[in-house]
Amino acid sequence: MKTLTSALVIVLSLVLSASAEEKASEGGAPEKFVLAQVTDRAEVSTYELMGYAAYQDLVKQLALEGKLHMKALMAAEKAWKADETNKKTFPKSAIAVRKVKIVKEFTDSGKASDELAKLEAKESDKAAADKERQAAREKDKQSKGLSNKEQIAKDQKKDAEKDALYGSARTIYDDELNKLLAAAGGEPANAPAAPAAPAKEEKKKEEPKKK
Repeated sequence: MKTLTSALVIVLSLVLSASAEEKASEGGAPEKFVLAQVTDRAEVSTYELMGYAAYQDLVKQLALEGKLHMKALMAAEKAWKADETNKKTFPKSAIAVRKVKIVKEFTDSGKASDELAKLEAKESDKAAADKERQAAREKDKQSKGLSNKEQIAKDQKKDAEKDALYGSARTIYDDELNKLLAAAGGEPANAPAAPAAPAKEEKKKEEPKKK
């Protein structure tokens, strides 16, 4: 995972550097880059590096999403209740408004990419440490007879069901929010990337038949 992240950071650095050099060659002011912390619907934060114009566009998009949040939430709850397969209450608390904030600004794309790599490495190490602590706690419980494999399996199943429930609710919410965003002239929330064009197959040249 760290190797893939490092590769992505290197590619991003090259793209940003090329953009900055192009702007500098045109005699304009150095391009400003923003290292931002973006928080999603599940309140999970990630770090992203972007140009200042892209950051401003994202701020506008999220401001519009914030204004439409309650309407989307009510519409999602209504759609949830209309589906008879949903036996549980619509989990409103599982859906947060997306947020973004600036961590740091740069004019040097190399320094910006280095800082992003440091933050991602720090978050990765923190996640690994948390996982190790959780495993140690479970092991300690088992050694003291406070837990068993059957209970652990039940807890894991319960967590998986909760994640599935929350995921379904967020999907319905996004569908309703996108309808409102389209009417308001905004961009779709969490729009998927456009699929890559399929590679064209080259026709093999038929070899002349030997007489």
